[in-house]
Amino acid sequence: MRYQIFSLWVILCFASGLMSVLIYYHATKLEPLFQTRGPKNVIFIIFDDLRPALGVYGDSQALTPNIDQLGAKSVVFSSAYTQQAICGPSRTSLLTSRRPDRTKTYANNFNWRSVRDFVTLPQYFKQNGYHAQAFGKIFHNQVNASFNDMPFSWSAEPYRPITGLLLKKFKTAPVCEGTEESGFNIICPLDREVNAIPLPDTQVRRRASEFLTAWTKLGSPKPLFLGVGFTLPHIPFKIPNWVTNFHPIENIALANNSFPGENAPTLARNGWKALFTGAGDWPTPDKVSHYLKQLKQFYYSSITFVDQKVGKFLETVVELGLADNTIICLVADHGWHLGEHGLFAKNTNYEEATRVPWMVYDPRLQSLNGFSLIDIVNYKNLPHNLLKRRKLQPGRFVNGPVELLDVYPTLVDLARLPRVPKCPTTLQHANRFCLEGVSRAASILQNQPIPSEAVAISQYPRPGNETDGHLVRAPSHMDIRVMGYALRSRTHRFVAWFEFDPNSLKTNFNRVIAQELYDEMVDPQENINIAYGPESCGIAKDYLRLLREKLEPA
Repeated sequence: MRYQIFSLWVILCFASGLMSVLIYYHATKLEPLFQTRGPKNVIFIIFDDLRPALGVYGDSQALTPNIDQLGAKSVVFSSAYTQQAICGPSRTSLLTSRRPDRTKTYANNFNWRSVRDFVTLPQYFKQNGYHAQAFGKIFHNQVNASFNDMPFSWSAEPYRPITGLLLKKFKTAPVCEGTEESGFNIICPLDREVNAIPLPDTQVRRRASEFLTAWTKLGSPKPLFLGVGFTLPHIPFKIPNWVTNFHPIENIALANNSFPGENAPTLARNGWKALFTGAGDWPTPDKVSHYLKQLKQFYYSSITFVDQKVGKFLETVVELGLADNTIICLVADHGWHLGEHGLFAKNTNYEEATRVPWMVYDPRLQSLNGFSLIDIVNYKNLPHNLLKRRKLQPGRFVNGPVELLDVYPTLVDLARLPRVPKCPTTLQHANRFCLEGVSRAASILQNQPIPSEAVAISQYPRPGNETDGHLVRAPSHMDIRVMGYALRSRTHRFVAWFEFDPNSLKTNFNRVIAQELYDEMVDPQENINIAYGPESCGIAKDYLRLLREKLEPA
């Protein structure tokens, strides 16, 4: 009976998304990419707060055997960057392929639909005959600003997991049961599932797999765009306690640059207070050192735990025979500091907060049919080193800076949908349906290199010139007084902090408050700001001009 009810739900979802569209692609530049018929379905997997802490990215502390298997069959972008290192603005930017300055989304609790009628990534697939379905966190949702973008982006109501936190007031709900010490309330080792309710990512994986199974059995003629959003490794680190056995505390290496950058402006750093509202006040940096290893241990353990969920979902994809006609895009909304520069959060323009994993599996290149689930549950009572960290190599690395803006046009091209025009660098594009990202389909299917002059741009707002205890989360729109833009090239990171008008929500690009310049060739940790030193040799001036050229028309 339960399966019949679920199957009926799937049928209703299918019925709600009528009008199949036969798609042809006529862009002559990319025609050689599509000499064979494109894959039918697209699976979009997104994580929260995941830096490239994956084995396939060469992270020696990572244990991610299932994602690594996907990466071994995928094209992996080595240098992908978010447009703003916080959930709401980043996801809005990714899913619209428009910068935060276009959507005016600088904080989590903002409805970007009030600005303009943007066409989102799943919405565009839906408009072109796809059934668009979501499980977990795709857009940013909060209880006090719930937003699934129905009915625009999805063919049926997205599924969100049931958690105790969502049943209470978001800002006052206790996070970890039985924990009173400030700070430790984001570390939640569990002996069992809380109140017999599976953990959120477990719920998401199960429901996504159930839906995919039922959908396949229905034999729908429609192609499917399936969004699967996992919460981990976002805090709180609520995971079974035994998962930490795979990351013994004695094996955790702390960042060797746990200090503020030399000559870096205070604007570059985030604050510490209220890292997670439900956890109470976050301790100051001098009190973090005694358990920073444990925080890092739980971050990596959370990734290992969610890797198992991804593995089980991929197992379903393969078992259903979908691996040969499905594109799989795996990405994260932004990165996360793990002690670098003395920081433990996101909310900056540094490399750790802005760089993310991005990989694309396309069955025209390699087949995922040899995938074999590695379930860590089978190893939980064995010595941690028995499950060897096999370092799989990516199917192919693509080097050079790319942006999450590029995800949208890339998937459109790979799926052979009509190409969306690229936004011109003029004010006239404000009300047009266009994308600011660049399609990387040619890099995926034809091994086309990223141009040497390519750059990625991120940004972050501040309420003033001096950071204080309220800067961890993005300030509200009316509190923004400074906007920082980071330009990442192959060789440098340049950051310029400009005056910002909260009334017009516009940046004054003629009023520079502070600058940063890091030589990634000699200082990959971004420890020394050389913007004002003789080492700059006019580089900062050139990057400032380039930044203005790319952004000022906004």
